[in-house]
Amino acid sequence: MSPNEPKNRARTPHLVIAPVFSHYGFKSWTLIFLPEEIIGVPHSPWPIILKTGFFAAVLMRARAYAVDWKQGARAREEWSTIESTKLPKNAWRIPLSSVKRIELRRQLLSASELRIQQTGQPEFLFGIYDPSELGHCAEKLRRAYPRIYFEQ
Repeated sequence: MSPNEPKNRARTPHLVIAPVFSHYGFKSWTLIFLPEEIIGVPHSPWPIILKTGFFAAVLMRARAYAVDWKQGARAREEWSTIESTKLPKNAWRIPLSSVKRIELRRQLLSASELRIQQTGQPEFLFGIYDPSELGHCAEKLRRAYPRIYFEQ
């Protein structure tokens, strides 16, 4: 966003992914991909982690995916437009100009990985638990960021 634009201008994201996990599954996020930046909004971790973890632990993956899907649908509705003044104070932002690479690594038996690498910074690593989200995410990221998006 340029300094001349109003701070509360509503913006429409390319993609909203939720929930994604980091820190070995102990942190849960909504990732918002905008034309000029990527925003990470933290969730209260315990409700989603406990529900997803419980269902995954008792081998009820379909129920775990349903929990993820509901959380994702709620986040996509909540973040369908973004106003900078309404972001939580603990949300982090990465300007797209500093992003070197966005990579989606598909995994068969575990959560797939979404990696975001900034120039001169450590890589952010997120897990996407629900495999039904991967095709949609890959397509949107490929279209929105063709020069920096990669798949493995």
